[in-house]
Amino acid sequence: GRARALMAERDALRKEREDAHRIAADTRASIEMEAMKQRRELQAIVDAEHKHMEEGAHGGHVHGHGHGHDHGDDSVESHHAVHHEFDQQHHNIHAEMEEMKATQEELERDLQEQRKLLYAKKKLREEMDTERAEQKREEERIELEKRRLKEENERQRQEQLRWAEEQQKMMHELMNQQRQLREFTMESLQAEEAALQHQDHVDLHAHGHDHAHDHDHGHDHGHDHGHDHAHGHAHAHGDSFYGHDAHDHGRGHGHGHHHHHGHDELHELEYELEDEEIRKEKEFVEAEKAAMEKARQALLAEKERLAQEAAAELAAERERLKKEQEEERNSRQMFQEMQKQQREAFAAEQKAFMEELMAQQQALREQAKLMSSMFTAMPMMGAPQQAGYQDPRAGGYTPKPRDYHAGYDQRRTSHYDDFPVEEAPPEGAGEEE
Repeated sequence: GRARALMAERDALRKEREDAHRIAADTRASIEMEAMKQRRELQAIVDAEHKHMEEGAHGGHVHGHGHGHDHGDDSVESHHAVHHEFDQQHHNIHAEMEEMKATQEELERDLQEQRKLLYAKKKLREEMDTERAEQKREEERIELEKRRLKEENERQRQEQLRWAEEQQKMMHELMNQQRQLREFTMESLQAEEAALQHQDHVDLHAHGHDHAHDHDHGHDHGHDHGHDHAHGHAHAHGDSFYGHDAHDHGRGHGHGHHHHHGHDELHELEYELEDEEIRKEKEFVEAEKAAMEKARQALLAEKERLAQEAAAELAAERERLKKEQEEERNSRQMFQEMQKQQREAFAAEQKAFMEELMAQQQALREQAKLMSSMFTAMPMMGAPQQAGYQDPRAGGYTPKPRDYHAGYDQRRTSHYDDFPVEEAPPEGAGEEE
């Protein structure tokens, strides 16, 4: 809308300028035509006067024996007067032409000024457009930055979530491992327990057998002295057979007891290790959680800070824009006011100029009319008077002295001052003809 308004304004200014040009051209043309017309009229008047004078001189020779001489002198003087008048007119016209030229130059200067103004306005508009584009680019940049921050925050949030999920997964895996370890430990313990019980049972059985053999041996010893050799053999055999077992039993039993004791210690150690591991894991998880929380807090603070910065920046930008728009509006108003004043002044000048021209042309026309009427009313020098001729002094048409132009010689108010009243043409001159 503003662009349209500006274009309309530009067209109006252009039209105004063209009108001014046209008016100036028309004025110049009309002045030149008027000047030419007046020159032609004056030339015609002078030619007519020459003709009159020639005829008068001729008539004087033929008819005017008594008065021809006087009239001849008058003619010469009158001729000089006409020439003086013509020169004066020519001078006046020349002066007017000069004045017109000066006015034309002034008009052109005005137009030049207007052109300069238009150029300045165009430049201002271009600068404003550039500034507006710059502003828009800045806004877009801010918008882009905000979007980027938003995306960054979102990405960090996603990262945190993923991290938390990974932590969760790790915890689950750890728990599973610990559970499996516990189960495995329990199973191995149960297996060992079962193995030990079985060993105890075997040892117990072997001990009982050995005791029985000892009893039998005592009995045999007591009853049968005759079988020493056999007994010795048997004893040795028993020794070798059962002694091994007895020895084994002793060793086995001792080992079993020791094994029980070692097994408990192992159990304790495993539990301690497990507890330690769980504690460490917990600590690690706690530390991770704390770090995550800290990072989250830092992110939030950063986000808050960025949001505040962006808000402050936007507010400042908005304020600046508002101020600029206000300034632009003011400058535009001032410019329009100035243009309006200039247009009004220009129009007033043009009007005054045209009125002055019209007045001058009117004055010129009246002057030319007056001169031609004076020339036609003038009697022919030395020639017989025309029938129906009215003497200018007989109360008829009397030209009034007029100040047509400043500096014009006022002493010669009328050419009729050259004729004394006594020197009226002879009465019978007309009849002679």
